[in-house]
Amino acid sequence: MSIEGVGATALLTAYARAEETVRADRRFDDPIARVFVESVTGSAGAALLPLGMARTDGPSELWVSFREYFAGRTPFYDRQLLDAVDRGVRQVVLLAAGLDARAFRLALPHDTTVFEVDSDPVLRFKQENLDRIGATPSCRRVIVPADLREDWSSALIDAGLRTDQPILWVAEGLLMYLDRIESDRLLSVITAQTRGEGSIATEYPARFPDAAIFAALTTLETDRAAAAAMASLVRSGPAEPPAEWLCRYGWSCSSTDVASEIAASRRKVPAVFTDWTRGVPVWLLSGGRRPSTSLRQVSVAERPRGRRA
Repeated sequence: MSIEGVGATALLTAYARAEETVRADRRFDDPIARVFVESVTGSAGAALLPLGMARTDGPSELWVSFREYFAGRTPFYDRQLLDAVDRGVRQVVLLAAGLDARAFRLALPHDTTVFEVDSDPVLRFKQENLDRIGATPSCRRVIVPADLREDWSSALIDAGLRTDQPILWVAEGLLMYLDRIESDRLLSVITAQTRGEGSIATEYPARFPDAAIFAALTTLETDRAAAAAMASLVRSGPAEPPAEWLCRYGWSCSSTDVASEIAASRRKVPAVFTDWTRGVPVWLLSGGRRPSTSLRQVSVAERPRGRRA
């Protein structure tokens, strides 16, 4: 798989997770991430070879910012998944699963089913590398090749999803690549397929980012080209703050932001996530929905307040 388009973000996320895993103060362990990276870059012993803007030797502020974003949000999603499992949820749907290895690294109960939804090329690349190292998940893992711009829910149900049973929907690193209409369509499908108890975890930028923001974080022309490519993929995400958006579809909402998550781990927060003048604050949100919740429109006065990044 080439490092192009959204496939590039999957590889860069894996790179950030591989870097994090070898740190003494690591926030999580993801040894499989390195396997994905080295399948593209090759191996250089203990060091990771550069991959696009990602490098361990003399990284630019651009890569440090992206690395902290990708690695910094990971514990948030880990907690959402583990908390859901503790509540008895046994179905997890990873939308745009990319190179996520949670079915392998979180020691999930064997009766849990993790559905990984993504494009066929991404899932084939992933499976080839998992097979190469003989990786075995702790739970049941179901691959669902599907285009999220089309009728992906039918493929998911055909793969065995029980919509009348509790489901955790995880959309990590997805909504920022969708516009308002696409985001609403995605949540509408998720809501329609949540006939039992539902939980959701996702994130999106508080405002549309400017390509110049990313370009200013590096002096290398190759990195600036990579920054421009990344910025070209990013869309607005939902048009509303988290609580208003989820509540409109009958979900509760709790929100924080990437900067808070990074700060909680006692890491330096890149300025790009805190400077409202030129930065790109990113919400992290989780929500829930009971089977009795209707899809009625909820007035603004009834909506719980979300916290801005």
